[in-house]
Order: sequence, then C-alpha cells, then structure tokens
Amino acid sequence: MPAAIGGNPRLDVQPDNQIVVTVDFSLVLVRFEVGTYTRLTVEDGRVKVSIERIEAGGRNLLDLIGMDQIALGDEITGLIQQTLENELGPGSRLLAIATDEDRVILTARWE
Repeated sequence: MPAAIGGNPRLDVQPDNQIVVTVDFSLVLVRFEVGTYTRLTVEDGRVKVSIERIEAGGRNLLDLIGMDQIALGDEITGLIQQTLENELGPGSRLLAIATDEDRVILTARWE
C-alpha cells in the first residue's frame, strides 16, 4: 500500500473482482475507518479500476464531499497500470483479471 494513504490500511481481496481497502485513522480524540470498494476489469489490455463507493460510518463519502468517482477510478487505474507495466515488463498485455477470497489472478501475454 502506498505510504501516502496514511493511517493503517488493510487490503481485502474478495471474489468477483472486488477489492476493499480499509484504512483506520486515529486522530487526537477520534478514530474512524474509511472503506474504499473497487471492482477490477480489463479493457484493451489494461487494468481498469471502478470505484463503487467510499464510506465511513455507513455514509458514502463520495456523495458527501462531491468527489467524481469516475475521475478517482481513472487516477487509481493509472497508478495500478504503471505498477503492472513495471512488474510485467515491456510488451505485456493483460487478457483477464480475476479474484477469489485470497488472490488477484492476472492473465497476460507478451508481444
């Protein structure tokens, strides 16, 4: 997890291509938990992250603070895609992505 997230992040890989990142924040007098629910797909050989919701205390923070979930998903997509390109190497192209209770499973080919 990127250090910029702060707090105490936990990554939960779930079936059906869902990833949940939960971060606990402890401030001087308050502790709260923020959950980010995303879905992973592959489009044109690249990973695509769709933000389903970001919530704290049962409230959708995207609605509360007026964030654009598509733009946020695109930003996260860019970060993950760059990491995948660095890890998989030149000429890699994603064919599929899947998750189970424990793993993210990538299928790729190299051109």
